[in-house]
Amino acid sequence: LMAAGSGTISWSPHPNTIRIRTDQLGVRVMKGLADLLESTAARAESLAKTGAPWTDRTGAARAGLRGTSDSHPSGGEVVLSYSVDYGVWLELANQGRYATVIPTMQIIVGELANGLRGLMQ
Repeated sequence: LMAAGSGTISWSPHPNTIRIRTDQLGVRVMKGLADLLESTAARAESLAKTGAPWTDRTGAARAGLRGTSDSHPSGGEVVLSYSVDYGVWLELANQGRYATVIPTMQIIVGELANGLRGLMQ
């Protein structure tokens, strides 16, 4: 906002430009959040599959690890899950010796926090 000669006010940028940019901000942030969650889910799936500490017998547990994401106006989520019913035992039995989902999500949460900080800057 600048006062120009003859009692007029000159806006830089123009108020219409500010309004358009403000209206587009929400759309850009939601798109950025959706992209961030999607890439984080893919990274989580990859880390879990490569970092799984067990020896495959059938390969079903490793192949069935899935990272998915969802975003909506109130937030979003990243989910890492098994498609085999014995996945819970891999995570919890034997003092968690064969866990891959929990350790992977502990890594991913820090990466996601960094990504969110970058998105907001």
